[in-house]
Amino acid sequence: MAEIAHTVYSTSNSDYQAWQCELLDATFEGVGQPGRLVRLCSVDSQHWSRPFETEARAEVVRMPCWMVNERTGDRWGIANKPASMRRWLVRDALVRDDDVVLFLDPDMVFVDRVELDARPGTVVGQRWVDEGIEHHPLWDEYGAHVRDRIVRDAIVMYPFAATAGDMRKLVDRFLELCHVIRDDHRDCWGADMFALVIAMLEADLEVETRDHLGVCNNWLGYRDEVPKIIHFPVPVLDRDESRIWFKQDYTRECHSRPWNRPPPPTQATNITEELLLEIIHMHVAEQEERAS
Repeated sequence: MAEIAHTVYSTSNSDYQAWQCELLDATFEGVGQPGRLVRLCSVDSQHWSRPFETEARAEVVRMPCWMVNERTGDRWGIANKPASMRRWLVRDALVRDDDVVLFLDPDMVFVDRVELDARPGTVVGQRWVDEGIEHHPLWDEYGAHVRDRIVRDAIVMYPFAATAGDMRKLVDRFLELCHVIRDDHRDCWGADMFALVIAMLEADLEVETRDHLGVCNNWLGYRDEVPKIIHFPVPVLDRDESRIWFKQDYTRECHSRPWNRPPPPTQATNITEELLLEIIHMHVAEQEERAS
């Protein structure tokens, strides 16, 4: 099994993203994940004056802002992801075609080291577990030519691992298809997720999925086993379904050290969210120790 050589994620230079990047970077280091950690950080057109990180644990690669479609005026934050991925794959001379790359989102944290057997011609990643996702009409609209391969266990999402060479073969199509779907469906924030699967299948890659690689904190039925990575796109709720913590509440936390502590992990209703709150508590304690 080839060791993961590069872990990569795309973000923007904003207060909202900054603290998430810091937390991800800290957990990457904390679990001893091997390889480089690369942050593809786009200029944020709404925060032009914000300085770029210079002392991050990750290697910060400055990227342009691709969020605003010059032709349509559509502002789509996800647009930075495929464009940054393409530029990095084309320009980074340290990335060899046979290197295994783990691709993440910024609102993720490591719980344990990740090892994935992403051989050339194979993608290994988290299964998109939403009920009935294999029947979504966008597959018929944009992936009719590979529709027979768009089945439950082949619908992958972030995090996933693939060789750099395989991603270089499909990244142009991935970028193109992201914008085709988004232009036609402005309400589809996750157009890139559909584009990614279709581009992989068009490139004749074999897709292997895992159920507990990168679990989202709102996935009922998947939150009571310990995942390798936690994805936290939505609020954490208590047993009364009241919101007790949400990533958007921490937007201003990047301006202070230490951050505010989240609620006690015991208020969470499942293992995944309990671990998430524990990880943040541990990071705050580390900040407090450094500040003392």
